[in-house]
Amino acid sequence: MSLDAEERSRIIEDAMRVKFGAYYDWKRPELAHDYGAYNLEYVRKFEENLASLLNAVRAAFEAMSDERLSKVRAEL
Repeated sequence: MSLDAEERSRIIEDAMRVKFGAYYDWKRPELAHDYGAYNLEYVRKFEENLASLLNAVRAAFEAMSDERLSKVRAEL
């Protein structure tokens, strides 16, 4: 079975949302101050690590064959 680009994109999007849940759409909250538990350096590092992870997983999905991606869809 051959998947077109739109189908591949939809499967990848759905799989990412299932695997990452709320982290997939995570945005930095408004912080009243930047010290203690709200240290912006930690928040920045988290954002960088999350973006890197999301990019790596997306690249792995994009490298999958149509057959394997179809199996991913069936597992969702």
